Amino acid sequence: MDQTTSDQNLHKFLRFKTNGRDATHARLLALDFANHYTQNKWSLKRWKGHPKFTITWERAAGGKAADGTPLMEKVTSKPFNQSVIERAIKTEGSGFIGALNLPELRPNWLDASIPIFMGFHHVDPDGGTVKMQVDPSLGPKFPLRPMLDREGVMEVSFQKSLLLNIAEQRKQAVDVSRLGTTNPWGFLTTLRTLTSEAVTMIDNTLHQLYFKAQYDPLPMWKFDEVALGPRHGSRIMEKLKWVYAITGVHLDARDQTAAFGFIKAVRNHFAHMDPPCMCITMEEAADWLNKIRVVGELNWKIRQAIGVPPSLALVELLMQPEVEFVPIYPMNRRIPQPPTVGYKAVCEEALARASSTKGKSSAPETDGLLAIAPTRGV
Repeated sequence: MDQTTSDQNLHKFLRFKTNGRDATHARLLALDFANHYTQNKWSLKRWKGHPKFTITWERAAGGKAADGTPLMEKVTSKPFNQSVIERAIKTEGSGFIGALNLPELRPNWLDASIPIFMGFHHVDPDGGTVKMQVDPSLGPKFPLRPMLDREGVMEVSFQKSLLLNIAEQRKQAVDVSRLGTTNPWGFLTTLRTLTSEAVTMIDNTLHQLYFKAQYDPLPMWKFDEVALGPRHGSRIMEKLKWVYAITGVHLDARDQTAAFGFIKAVRNHFAHMDPPCMCITMEEAADWLNKIRVVGELNWKIRQAIGVPPSLALVELLMQPEVEFVPIYPMNRRIPQPPTVGYKAVCEEALARASSTKGKSSAPETDGLLAIAPTRGV
């Protein structure tokens, strides 16, 4: 038996609650998409029982016309309303657009993911090179134009790659939630990557909004550089205020912002290793992975405030089920987790509490304590 097979036989302490997709997210995502496709702002109550719509749109048919323009074909969607989209999202996830013959709603300035690879470097007799350039879709005044003239890669929006990677890493964290594997750092490494990607995803969204407002604002948007404050050196929690300052729409995301604040603190701990130790129970890990999905909701809330639809990559993340802890001995008695174990034993607040009691007489907790000392090198 190889090591991989041996690891697979170990107990997994985390699992997704169901094999199905999240019903609440499906309903609200369907509402969002139905309104965007029909250019309405209807409530669930208004959509209930409403007759179905169809829309006609164009897509590339392959090949080019005589004038060199791409050949296009007209496509008519299947009849839909909010409930039809909801059922399709539950069964197909982000594939609902194909199931209903609907176009992908993708604002270029936010979701124009175009990973471009160049695998050659050609110099002509005059010393010039073949170049590839891509437009970031942030308006003609935006000063940057990614360009390659030799082997390399470029991208203009990381929305898709970040969201898909977060969804994949979340599944990976559940899969590697085995203790005592041949890769003892695998679980912590996955959590470290996941928290970092989640924070970057929100930071990236806010900076795309900032530059769009600065160089190519939508109608009714405002851009006041002084009021917004510096892009560098300011806290990301302060940058969330950019949404209202630019759009005039309040970011209705109290729970999502709280979850993001927690994940950001964990990311900072992982990134700087300050304090230089980490400790997490699997019960906490399940909560963290669920908070990661709530951070995805924050991306969605920002999109709602700025008037753009959810991306298909975001649908993939939001439609993942919640994660739950699975004890290896489910019949054994358990007690609530005390504040002296797990992450609360190593976070910055724990260090501050310990420092404040330095020099005071206090007996350490030793009841049932198993002390493990690191091995020393010779």
